[in-house]
Amino acid sequence: MTGAALLRRASQRHVQRHPWQFGLAVLGIALGVAVAVSIDLANGSARRAFALATEAVTGRATHQVVGGR
Repeated sequence: MTGAALLRRASQRHVQRHPWQFGLAVLGIALGVAVAVSIDLANGSARRAFALATEAVTGRATHQVVGGR
């Protein structure tokens, strides 16, 4: 029996004996990925909002002040 087959057999036996533990592990991984994605989306949104606000404040001038002599 090869090492991979032995590992697969042991893994299947463990999952059959502890199905809730396997389910919770999958749920934990899914929640971790969801949190990482949501943080990335929030950072991107905040960066874009800051860039738009900065552009609105420092945008093109609409008036020009000209001094006399």
